[in-house]
Amino acid sequence: MIVHVGRLLRNPTFLLTAIALLTAVMVQSGELGSSDTTHRLRATHSFWTSEPPVFLEEYPDFGIHGGVASSTDGTASANRS
Repeated sequence: MIVHVGRLLRNPTFLLTAIALLTAVMVQSGELGSSDTTHRLRATHSFWTSEPPVFLEEYPDFGIHGGVASSTDGTASANRS
């Protein structure tokens, strides 16, 4: 049994997998109902459906502020806020 563990610890594929798993467990918040998870799922779902990536009631306020925004006529303008 001890010989098998020693052999596993010398296997680079096993070590890389173990490090990736431990890193994912430490970084993951574990909350599937968080706001970020909901928005990511909705944006991903919008790729293969005709639904918008952001909830309509959140549209003007959600996202990165200070970038380039498009106006109602389809032209882009820089936000100066």
